[in-house]
Amino acid sequence: MLVNKWRADAVCIQESKLDRVEEIMCKRLWGSRKFRWAYKPTDGRTGGLITIWNEDKFQSLSSWDSTGILVVNGIWKENGKICTLVNIHAPNTARQKWELWDSLSALAEQCKNECFGVIGDINAIKDPSERVGKGLTEDKKDMDKFGDFIEESQLWEMPLVGKRFNWYRPDGSCKSKLDRFLIYEDWMLNWPSQKLRGGRRSLSDHKPIYVEEDAKDWGPKPFKLFNWWLNKKSFVDLVESKWNSYNIVGHASYRFKEKLKCLKVDIKQWKSLHAGNPDPKIEKLIQEIEEWDTIDDTFGLKDDEAEKRKMLMGKLSANWQHKVAELCQMAKLKWAKQGDANSSLFHRMINKKAKVNDINGIRIGDRWVDSVKDVKGEIISHFSLHFSDPLSERPKLKADIFNRSISPSDKAWLESPFSEADIKQAIWDCELDASPGPNGFTFGFFKKF
Repeated sequence: MLVNKWRADAVCIQESKLDRVEEIMCKRLWGSRKFRWAYKPTDGRTGGLITIWNEDKFQSLSSWDSTGILVVNGIWKENGKICTLVNIHAPNTARQKWELWDSLSALAEQCKNECFGVIGDINAIKDPSERVGKGLTEDKKDMDKFGDFIEESQLWEMPLVGKRFNWYRPDGSCKSKLDRFLIYEDWMLNWPSQKLRGGRRSLSDHKPIYVEEDAKDWGPKPFKLFNWWLNKKSFVDLVESKWNSYNIVGHASYRFKEKLKCLKVDIKQWKSLHAGNPDPKIEKLIQEIEEWDTIDDTFGLKDDEAEKRKMLMGKLSANWQHKVAELCQMAKLKWAKQGDANSSLFHRMINKKAKVNDINGIRIGDRWVDSVKDVKGEIISHFSLHFSDPLSERPKLKADIFNRSISPSDKAWLESPFSEADIKQAIWDCELDASPGPNGFTFGFFKKF
């Protein structure tokens, strides 16, 4: 039973080969009374689509079908978002597929402001590497048409984690990537930690694909200094007072490194008091402002009450700016300005950066590893081997390979020691948000102090 095994909120089935789908059959598949379903009858001896969903999670508003697709539109109850889910089994002939891409492009345009997704047997590839084996040919025009459809519809393909292919000929002579999940970026905005995975193949020539929430805990996050802290007097006072209080003995570079380590501890304590997560503060301020607005709508506000609301608005603006500054610095979005955090583009860019940087897993030979513990172990093992020194004799560089020499003045310039002005200029040429090393201190910090 799907709901018990996978804890599924929705299931899309292709090639049902059924003229009619009754409730009793869906109940056997779903294993629960709390479901609704829609279906597209079979076309002759092939085809047929079924979509089943948890009615506690999704409220259907409408459903309809067309050639190769079954569309269900409704409201996702947890966040109130309008969602359109397209269950697809694309036809085999090129002309019919191209017509389907055109109709899906029009549908996607209608659902531009919704959470829109297309999942199932797309029956097309974007690149020759997605099809391997004997007796298979790649139609470049067909690939180009499919790629153009994705680009023009502004859809994004959720990567298939840990698998390259999901269709196999029964004799194993060829394989392709045919099943996909195409979404609008709004889908990723609302469910940023979703992953697309491939299941195990049994009697079917397709491996099932499933979308799951996968927010991995990689442990404590490394220290990161945010440049907006540099504008707070309490932070500046902390750094200036603490820096000279550390009694470190050793050469200059060692003292500098150790002082940064000590300062990091004190900054973390300061952060917990003055610069923690702004979201709870923002939510509390919004609630307090709403209460004053309600009083204002009913009775009006006195001068001192209006002043209190104005003060709350100022605090809300400051906290909001701090949140935007942190998001922009983490995602390296230089173009973001005040107010952009309210735009869907801003959040799409943030989530896309997170997707790109996310580690879904790593492939070790023929083995796919995706658990946090195993991934960490393999990465440590790789770099331990990479930075080891197995060579007993180092390669030598023969001087006679150089047939050109530099002038004495260039030689003197290259061998001259760095001046303080040179070092300062190198630092001042760097971006404020950049960091010279893994300790989390930015160039903005070094320019400030």
